[in-house]
Amino acid sequence: MNAGTIDVQAQNITLSAATDSLSVTGGSSSKRHTAALNLYCTPPKFRLAA
Repeated sequence: MNAGTIDVQAQNITLSAATDSLSVTGGSSSKRHTAALNLYCTPPKFRLAA
């Protein structure tokens, strides 16, 4: 497994956690979708060294 694959998995986990959190706080589906999209387009705060 290379670092690129691990990095993508980390982003997916972060994305899932963010959508779950917004769902719990009662955000509308449109807000939840927008926040998830924004998070997905934002560079991750950390990356594993290649």
